[in-house]
Amino acid sequence: LQKYLKITKRCDADHLAECWTTSTITGTDGATYNIADFKTRKKLLKNSATDGNNVGLILADGASMILTYNPSAQGIDIGDKVLASNKYLPISSSKYKDFPYTTSVTGAIDFVMDVNGKKGPNMETVSKRPRDIRSFRLAGFTKKLPCENGSKGCIAYVHYSYTRVDCSTTAASGDETTDYAKYCGPTPSGRSDDYWAGAKKVCNEAGMYLPERTELKQIWNVRSEYPEITSATGDFYASDEYQNNPQSEGKAVNFGNGGLGSHSKFHQGNVLCVGN
Repeated sequence: LQKYLKITKRCDADHLAECWTTSTITGTDGATYNIADFKTRKKLLKNSATDGNNVGLILADGASMILTYNPSAQGIDIGDKVLASNKYLPISSSKYKDFPYTTSVTGAIDFVMDVNGKKGPNMETVSKRPRDIRSFRLAGFTKKLPCENGSKGCIAYVHYSYTRVDCSTTAASGDETTDYAKYCGPTPSGRSDDYWAGAKKVCNEAGMYLPERTELKQIWNVRSEYPEITSATGDFYASDEYQNNPQSEGKAVNFGNGGLGSHSKFHQGNVLCVGN
């Protein structure tokens, strides 16, 4: 990161508070949290399957950052294709915008930062209004709320799935940890450009899951509570296959009208990930 960011100070996990401008912050739930308590990965990423120490950074513009990463993640080789996905992020109190980020490169890294340094209010997002403490993807101080029937605070909106999974028969060989076994479904498509399986992979790699259509419909019913998806349109993939044509279609909910239907596994579809 030092190739791209001007870092003025770096702190190990035992001294994180020295790289943050205040010793405490106010979380989304209104509670007070001590910065020094967030030394490990699982503290910032509540659903993380891996753990490890975090790193504190202060940037030249005064912003403070706690960086967390997956120590067991594997990089990509020179010449490998970088697969990009978008994330819908707040840019002001009422505006959101799609920003591209590369899941194949940045999936192992996350951070939470105070964007304006010593200046207040030193708070995470409150009442769906972004404040000065922001997360890159899922990192945060506040414990995530339960994700049942569209509960608030659990949605990560990924606008499009640019990720594809090889669900052809040749990909089925090997052990049970392959993408084929994890994402290609009860009725594999038999093709290498399976975006439906890619949607499930995107959510899984974010520590979340692609909901079944019944849960996705419940979320649509309360979409007005989420500024990220209030005005969303188009078909959103569900994790279950479409019974009439399971090899080629996944179930879907149309976020323009709430209609229940299907979406081709071979055409890019919208993705909405939900926390575990």
